Amino acid sequence: MAPVARGLADICHVLEPFERRSDREPLTVARHVADLRELVEKRCQGDRPALVGSSWGAMLALAFAAKHPELVRRIALVGCGTFGEEARRQFQMTLGRRIQPDLQRKLERIADESTDPDERLMRAARLLLPSVYSYDLLTQDTEIASCDAKGHAETWSDMLRQQSESALRPETSSSIDRSALIAWYRRNRQRSRALFDMLIDENAYYSQPIPLRHPFVFYEGHVPAFSFNTLVKTALGAAGIDPELEALFARGIDPPTDHSPVSVPERNRERWPSRSVVEQFARAADARVID
Repeated sequence: MAPVARGLADICHVLEPFERRSDREPLTVARHVADLRELVEKRCQGDRPALVGSSWGAMLALAFAAKHPELVRRIALVGCGTFGEEARRQFQMTLGRRIQPDLQRKLERIADESTDPDERLMRAARLLLPSVYSYDLLTQDTEIASCDAKGHAETWSDMLRQQSESALRPETSSSIDRSALIAWYRRNRQRSRALFDMLIDENAYYSQPIPLRHPFVFYEGHVPAFSFNTLVKTALGAAGIDPELEALFARGIDPPTDHSPVSVPERNRERWPSRSVVEQFARAADARVID
């Protein structure tokens, strides 16, 4: 997350805390949450920060927000870890598909070439993070300085224990209000719809003012499609609405490099669905997310 932190530092005051390492007392989720609270209260001087976390850091951000919602303005979760057996099973299946034979051989050699648990974990992370755990990275440099295998094992073990006891599951946290989340989602979708409603001219709707970006029509479908694909299909395993539209609007915000940009709106109309189809899909996706 160091490259992300540096990028955000241009517009925000960024704190990138390093977690405490293992010691005589086993590390727990509660210990990490308490450390983060101490940092927030000491360094943020009464301001409520936005928490940005990746992988385990995303789980910690979620655990902290559930425990201390009064101290958090918003959270951004990148590749959040799993909170249930079914999610972990699907996650492991995805990893298995992404690990190619050459990478598998490199991972297997680590155990033969090193006896230090910290070094093993660091070498595995350097292999897995860029190619398996990540997508469309800005840089391949993971900037991993060191690893604490003992602390990692202790913390993850405690996380699993709390999940098994339903003590740390987002859906059971009393701090997460479903009605508030729905109201928040609806407000944001109303704002985004208001922006697209300003594109009265159909030529504007299908225009592509930035050659290395999709036309405007893509983004009206992308927002609800991303929410639906992530929350309903992937997280809950529910049925889809329209496989073609879900795949079309799930693609990255950048067009494929081999896809030549189109400056003429009429040609984009041939490539993209009609406005009424996009709007109908968006309404259906929003309804399933809220439900």
